[in-house]
Amino acid sequence: TMRENLTRSTLFLLLALLCATQLKAAEDDAVARVIISVGTVEAVAADGSVRRLDRGDPIYEGDTVRTSARARAQLRFTDRSRMSIRPDSELSVDDYEFQESAPPARSRSALSLRRGGFRTATGRIADRNRSAYRVTTPFAVIGVRGTDWSAAILDIGLGDNLFLGVDEG
Repeated sequence: TMRENLTRSTLFLLLALLCATQLKAAEDDAVARVIISVGTVEAVAADGSVRRLDRGDPIYEGDTVRTSARARAQLRFTDRSRMSIRPDSELSVDDYEFQESAPPARSRSALSLRRGGFRTATGRIADRNRSAYRVTTPFAVIGVRGTDWSAAILDIGLGDNLFLGVDEG
């Protein structure tokens, strides 16, 4: 009947709105976006699920970004920091919180470089509270002392070593 069709249509519309709201909420939880993705770039979520990353795709807290041997990625975080991830790298977003209107003490960025390397220009988190920004590697925990810096874990014939460089700051 017409009444049943109207009821079904209304329920379908409500379900569609609920799904759209949930998707928008998930998008709002993104801590970074992919600016450039060349080659095989993936995100491994905290639950183990893997998704391919392309330009514009979101990165969430708990994600591990992986690049294959010939891949590169560039990310822009919500605090306006930029990061270029080298080939054959693995970087996880362990803890991230940033809202421009929040007090600096509530902002934080904790990343882990497991292998490979990156170059980054820090953003508002480091500008407002240097102690709230850190990168952990198998060799050291790195705090911000520069604004444009890089890190790489490389095997130069003697096993893995950590190399750091400050380009500006």
